[in-house]
Amino acid sequence: MKKNYKKIYSYGIIFLVCVIAIVAVGILSQHNPHNEKIDYQNLIEANQNSIRILEEENAGLKKKISELEKKLSEEKLFESDMTTVSQALNDMKEIYEKFKEGEEVKAKAEFKKIEPIGFDDNALLYYEILKDLLEN
Repeated sequence: MKKNYKKIYSYGIIFLVCVIAIVAVGILSQHNPHNEKIDYQNLIEANQNSIRILEEENAGLKKKISELEKKLSEEKLFESDMTTVSQALNDMKEIYEKFKEGEEVKAKAEFKKIEPIGFDDNALLYYEILKDLLEN
């Protein structure tokens, strides 16, 4: 009977070693460095695509910012020109009022200070009319 127990123990130990070997192989197959490398490569490619897309969006936004800054600059220049023309028209209106009141010398002196640079068509026309009026 002792021989039978020895065989059973031997088979038990062999069975236990086989189970441990099967479990070890299973664990190692799940932890395959090649699979992790492929996963990391996929993540790197996805991140590079995301970075490329963000860089393209960034370049587009920079271009749009540049266009908007240019428009803003043009608008500020236009506003400045309009302010200058408006001020000139107000000055010419005051000169005309002085001329109507009979202060021709003061009106002519103030008119000489006005330079028609940057005037639009209407302001230039008003300037010419006032000039003709003061010269006659």
